[in-house]
Amino acid sequence: MYKKLYLFILASMLCVSSTAQVDTVAVQDFSKEWIFYNGSEVLPLVKKSDFRGNIISFNVDKVSIQDALILISHPKNYSVFINQELVVTGANDVYLNIADLGVNSSEINLTVFSKELNPYLLKTTALKLVEQSLAPLSTDVVIINPRSKQAFKSVYITAWIIVLIYLATLLTLYPRTLDEYFKVTRAFSPRELDENLLKNRVFTGINISFYVFISLSVGLLIISTIHLSSLFPEQLRYYPTTMLEGLGNWLFISILVLVSIFLKYVILSVFTGLFQLKDFLSNHFYNFLRLGLIITMPLNVCMGIAYFGIYQYPHSMYQSVYSLLLYASLVVVVVIYIKLMNSGGYKNLHLFSYLCGTELIPYVIILNLGIY
Repeated sequence: MYKKLYLFILASMLCVSSTAQVDTVAVQDFSKEWIFYNGSEVLPLVKKSDFRGNIISFNVDKVSIQDALILISHPKNYSVFINQELVVTGANDVYLNIADLGVNSSEINLTVFSKELNPYLLKTTALKLVEQSLAPLSTDVVIINPRSKQAFKSVYITAWIIVLIYLATLLTLYPRTLDEYFKVTRAFSPRELDENLLKNRVFTGINISFYVFISLSVGLLIISTIHLSSLFPEQLRYYPTTMLEGLGNWLFISILVLVSIFLKYVILSVFTGLFQLKDFLSNHFYNFLRLGLIITMPLNVCMGIAYFGIYQYPHSMYQSVYSLLLYASLVVVVVIYIKLMNSGGYKNLHLFSYLCGTELIPYVIILNLGIY
């Protein structure tokens, strides 16, 4: 059943990837020409980190972008002025056809104003529609980053294919172990059951292969959620311009997750020895991984369905998923505490102290880093 289900998901994503293409080419990026007012003087915006205020302006040569559209994109509400006259207000993507605006001058000053203007999230690009019979591009216009907007889509599709192939391999080689990982009732059971899950052999090849799968899945969820929610725009790792760059960033984040898994085992080893709870080491570590996988995989699937679906969801929806991911981690802490409390005759204060060192303090650190 698992095999048929994941093969169906794989085929569906391949079909989507073959049809979901945007036939546009970026012919000019105006971000190199941005200027801003810092409160005392007008300055070129060389580094986006230097931006102050809520206005960005740039000039457009009307002749050089004939038959092209100007794309203005920003997730927050903004207004666009042409030669100091308001032409449009909105949020997300707005396309301007200069020829239809009745502007006679050859050079146009375009200004974007927003109370929450973020230069990392602002896009100002001239686009040509490939599917139409347009005039040839001017000789002085350089095509930059063709289909650059599709970089993340290519990364996302490729990463999903890799994850699904890896999952199909695990299903073929270790079906019983995979089945145990996805047993929700046992994962959330208040009592620790006696399961033959190779818990006491943490670093066997089978277990390590599952750790790699968990790392790839969590890394995919992290990079997709942050990218689609437009959070942390200054962190360019989550906003790749090429497919290879995006895949490299995903693998880097996955490696960090894998390192954190082994670091988690070291922390548990120290605290189980300190609090004389050695019998709970393997159970705690396994339940931590299984609960994390059960929580992240449905979120990954929901993110994929939302992204590849017909309806284009706003950034706020993906921001909600990001917040849900942070606070859902608290469920892992609570379930592990209940299992620990029912596993032996320990005092609540003794168990709570152990839980603070192994779960609560690391969770607060991750929550603080995730929010700020």
